Amino acid sequence: MSTTRRNFVLAGGLGGAAVLGWARPAAARDLTATEKANVKVVNDFSAAWATGDAAKVTSYLADDCVVRFLQTQEPVKGRATVTERLKAGMQASKIEFEVHETFAFGSLVANYRTDYITGKDGKRTAFQVGGVFYVKDGKISEWIDSVVNG
Repeated sequence: MSTTRRNFVLAGGLGGAAVLGWARPAAARDLTATEKANVKVVNDFSAAWATGDAAKVTSYLADDCVVRFLQTQEPVKGRATVTERLKAGMQASKIEFEVHETFAFGSLVANYRTDYITGKDGKRTAFQVGGVFYVKDGKISEWIDSVVNG
């Protein structure tokens, strides 16, 4: 069976986070300055969704980013393409991220969160999501979301 880089990254990122445990370990190590900066990028990106501004959200992405909005979807490549895709979705609904836990190791940042999507009809739907982000030079270069089946 052939393994693509993206499948490897997703499996490795989520698998690594699972092995290390989403729960806080008894003797957690301190994050490095770079890891703290990477976590801030992802947290600021997550908070930006509540603004409803696609340009603000995608300002945290690298120009040549690769994004999978769901683990079953093909990747979307490039910040301009991601921005256009988000504009359409954000016109139809309000999207908010509530981050519960975050893990960082080097350039990898993973979070467990609830994504809330509120349609124009006012109906609010919640999804439990695991997000894996790779941060390079202060921008998210890769982002993969996976809906967590509970």
